[in-house]
Amino acid sequence: PVFFWAVGAAMGAMPTEGMEAFWADRERRFGMKPAAFRAMAPHLAAQFEAHLANLETALSDGRAFLGGDAPGHGDLAQYQLLWFQKPRFGGDLAPIVGDRPHLGAWAQRVADIGHGQPIPMDAQEAIAAARAAEPTVRGIVAPGCGFETGQAVLVSQEGSNDAPTSGRLAVLTDRRITLLRDHPETGTVAVHFPRLGQIIRPA
Repeated sequence: PVFFWAVGAAMGAMPTEGMEAFWADRERRFGMKPAAFRAMAPHLAAQFEAHLANLETALSDGRAFLGGDAPGHGDLAQYQLLWFQKPRFGGDLAPIVGDRPHLGAWAQRVADIGHGQPIPMDAQEAIAAARAAEPTVRGIVAPGCGFETGQAVLVSQEGSNDAPTSGRLAVLTDRRITLLRDHPETGTVAVHFPRLGQIIRPA
């Protein structure tokens, strides 16, 4: 829900003219009709503003990050919602954090983490790397979950009309799902999903 609020705040004023392909894709995948979405946008933006107020309050006790002294998943999950707002302000978050000093300082600390040391790679290099590697995941399927290691399954995202991903079940826990998939170009690859937000069913 918070992500959808952020989407409404970021995209509520996005034009439809000249972006027909974008909106057609969103309608196909998520049922987002432009007129209905734009009508909802003020409410979604208001909800997002309330969420930012809650974050400001949470950070006002002096903690460096949402979970304490060290950054964690929650910080990354929340920061990307702010990052998503940048285009509507010309790349500047000042209109959002200007009157929320704790949120602004926190956002800068998260931004300072950076993006590690990415290695540029084109599609063919990525395929070659996958072909040269062998998945190391082993059968970790929670007992009593109704599924078995190696079972053919389908995984799809809640709220999306995209086609499900098929594969052989390698991992199913309360945190993650991993499928093994085979393709002539790549050999066997492991495809990972978070458990939250995913629907798994027998193929």
